[in-house]
Amino acid sequence: MFWTVHQFKLLGYSHVRKCVQVWDLPWKGKGYSSFLGLSEGRIYCAVNDLQNLEMWVLEDYTRIGSLSGWVLKHRMSITAIKGKNPGEPICGEYMGIMGFHPWNSQLILLSIFFMPYWYNSEDGKMKAVDDFEP
Repeated sequence: MFWTVHQFKLLGYSHVRKCVQVWDLPWKGKGYSSFLGLSEGRIYCAVNDLQNLEMWVLEDYTRIGSLSGWVLKHRMSITAIKGKNPGEPICGEYMGIMGFHPWNSQLILLSIFFMPYWYNSEDGKMKAVDDFEP
């Protein structure tokens, strides 16, 4: 079980090992928009700091100490995202992070000017979410 504590910490409790572990969250207050969630059974967080969009995964959280922690999986500048998605209204100040796709950890659900988009961290492309998409 996991909880966020004091905005910049993640607390994990293992009922099997009967222990508690605490991790610093990767954004440490630098994020304009951030989200902590699950994808493919792993804990991810995404951060928009108005310059970059980052995606982190908590690795080896079953181990205690320095062998576990956050690993940066993706970083792309907002400018590069604009370049890969011509015609889309991309603005870091109006980009919120809404979630992760439950079965595809490369997809981040973003809100840009209150419109939902899937962002693919592998190729930097965005696709508007329409009403008929499952």
